[in-house]
Amino acid sequence: MRFFVIVVSVAFYCCLAAGRSPKKPKQPTVRRDVVTSLFLSNGLPWGQWGPQEYCPEGSFAIDMEVKFEPYKFIDADETALNSVKLFCETQDMQLAGYVTSSEGSKGEWQGMRLCTSGWLTGLRAKVLPSQGVLGDDVAVQNIQMICANNTDEILTGVDDDRSTRIPDGDYGNWVYCPEGSAICGVEVRLEDATLVIDDTAVGDIIMFCCSLQ
Repeated sequence: MRFFVIVVSVAFYCCLAAGRSPKKPKQPTVRRDVVTSLFLSNGLPWGQWGPQEYCPEGSFAIDMEVKFEPYKFIDADETALNSVKLFCETQDMQLAGYVTSSEGSKGEWQGMRLCTSGWLTGLRAKVLPSQGVLGDDVAVQNIQMICANNTDEILTGVDDDRSTRIPDGDYGNWVYCPEGSAICGVEVRLEDATLVIDDTAVGDIIMFCCSLQ
């Protein structure tokens, strides 16, 4: 059981990076032919699944950004990760907007994390498990994604020293798109801020892989 607290919503801002100003597609994203769905090994069952959102046909996720509420000692109800945004690009390097799924009301966007080469093809998340009756549940604290053409290039949503709190969660297992595919969509499970519950924001994430052919 989780304790009852009063929370305050925080407005978000949209961050520009690397001279880009991508926008969300005006029309709802159409489901694409998915090769594989990538599931977190340590996701939690709190909140509701949001919409599945996909990059426009022919484009794939190349950069990512997170919405994050940093740890504050005086805040009795932390939420850490509040959303994930994927920036899409076509294979001929044309920007194709971004996709997000559900978005929590706390925290701020942290700026784009950029792949220098290749598409996003894998992910894992740092998750704090249930803290019991007197603890503050947080769920997903951070996310890491890997760029396909350089297995050493890992994008981290927010610096781990900023995402760390006491207690601190652990990263789960890496999950990857099959060869010849890349991440093309996202779905987020979210428990958003209310007046009567220990909120956790993002509790689980699914990403979708589409064929590059």
